[in-house]
This record gives sequence, C-alpha cells and structure tokens, in this order.
Amino acid sequence: MKTLYIDRREAELHVDRQRLVVNKGDLHIPLSIPLKQISRLIVNTSVTLSVRDIALLAEHGITTLIINARKGNFALVSGDYHKDASHRLRQYQAVCSAQLSLNFSQELVRAKLSTQYGALQQAITQRLDLRLPLLKASDFLHDRLEVTCDSIESLRGIEGACAASYFAGYRQLFAPALAFNERNRRPPQDPVNVVLSLSYTLLHVDAVRSLTVAGFDPALGFYHAPYHGRESLACDVVELMRAHVDVWVWRLFAEGILRQEYFSYESQGDRPCLLGKQGREVFYIEYEKKACLWRRQLRRIAYLWRQRLSRAIPNVEVHHDELC
Repeated sequence: MKTLYIDRREAELHVDRQRLVVNKGDLHIPLSIPLKQISRLIVNTSVTLSVRDIALLAEHGITTLIINARKGNFALVSGDYHKDASHRLRQYQAVCSAQLSLNFSQELVRAKLSTQYGALQQAITQRLDLRLPLLKASDFLHDRLEVTCDSIESLRGIEGACAASYFAGYRQLFAPALAFNERNRRPPQDPVNVVLSLSYTLLHVDAVRSLTVAGFDPALGFYHAPYHGRESLACDVVELMRAHVDVWVWRLFAEGILRQEYFSYESQGDRPCLLGKQGREVFYIEYEKKACLWRRQLRRIAYLWRQRLSRAIPNVEVHHDELC
C-alpha cells in the first residue's frame, strides 16, 4: 500500500471498477491504479474529484488529503475507523480527568524535549563551527527535561520557552540566504518554514490515521485542548515527532537536495514564499523515503497510548441515564 500524490493541475480523478483513474489532457493514456495498491491520496493542486469518488475511496480504507498550498490549510477524509468504542470511552474519561491529562501531557513534553535535545546534539557533531549556539540551546533543554508542573498551563509555559531556545539554535544550521530567522506559519515566510509546515501537515495526517485505526478520537487531545476544527490528539502525537522532521529538513537543504531556486517569492499576496513544481516533486520523493519509518513510529505510539489508557482506566463506566 502506497501514497499517491497528485500534483497535475486540472487533472480529473474518478473511481472505476476498483481502480482510480487519473486523466489529464497531456496524458495520451489515463493512469489507472488499483485501489488495493493505494493507502492514501494526497492532492496538492486544483483537480476534479467528486464527493461520490471521495466516499468510494473512504469505503476502501483510503485516506484522502486535499492541501490548499496558497491558504495553508487542508481537508482530510479518513477511511479507517476502529469498531471498538471502549477505547474512545476510555479516552473521553481520561480527557475529563485533570490529573490524567496532566500526567499524559508531562510525559509528552518530556519526550519532545528529549528528542529536540538529541537533534541538537546530533547537529553539534556535524557543525562544530556552531558549537556555541547549539550547546546553549541544548543545555537550556537539558536543564528542563525533568521539570514537573502542577498544571498544563505552566507546562505550556515551559514548553514554549524551550521551543524558543531550540529554534534559536536550530535556525543557525541554515544558510543566511534562506532567511530562516524564526519559526513562522500561516503563511510561512521563507523556504525552510515552507518545507517545515508542509512536512508537519503530512505528518499530522498520518497521525490522524494512526490514531483512528488504533481506536482513538483524534479530536480530543490531552496537551492540546479540544478546539473547533482541530485534531488535537494528533497535534499531541506530532509533538513527539517534530525533531525528527526538523533534522530531515535540515539535511535536505544542507545536502542540496532542496535548493533556493525551487522556491518563488512574492512581494505582495497571501503567500510570500512558495515551493515550485520541481521542488515539490523532489520533496515528495524524499518525504516518502522517510515517511515509512515515521508511520511505523506513529502506529507504535498510538498503540502504546492505548495500552496506557487501558491500564489507567481498566473498567469503562457508561451511565446510560446520563446519556438519555
């Protein structure tokens, strides 16, 4: 099962007899891919795809992601749902427990800081010329790895300070011409932020899928509070993976796999920096090389969290009179 990326503007897609057919004017013969060979469909441009066909893809367990590059948002339809509701009931009870939510959140933040610390230590071994700023950032994180908090709000404060310190060191790894001076988004202002945002979006989609398959409700997070239109639990999981993505993005630029000429700049408009078609082709090929490993890690995290919830809440209580 593989990911299918559609980056041909005005392509027409439809499902026909257990196959996805992709038709484009400059194709002499339409592409025809068996549905059983597709696990996720990612559309990054303007295409024709009917609601009926999206529903058929979902019925076959295929996740469809539609990315609006100019607006920086996306739409997701997942085809995988776990049929045992008891896992979600445990999740609901845990989210409603301030202490359980805090316990999960503290472990999550500690794990995130640990991976960020490891990423900076890895960078130090390869960029001895940047040893001072990288050590400053990594020492800041190391001193806070075992910090305990009595509320999620104070935990967010510590995590935010660590994120600022981490990116102060991380941005030193990139050439000044890339103008990566800070982490920004909606819209990203420079090539590095463009690639980071796109990578995080794709990882978020895989997190939603892994959590759904494991029986979770991706909308109900522990560290990220429930918010309209956001898969907060997926945001929680992605926090554990961000540093791995950060290192990978750094290497893409450091090794010249992604180059500055792949990006276009606009002095006016809602997207100051865009990754061009040639750059997107390079990016997606490289992303899939790493995504297989990251998806396995996401599945492992989802099932480990499910086991933890089962131990924390062994008996699910449902009061039917309160639901009616």
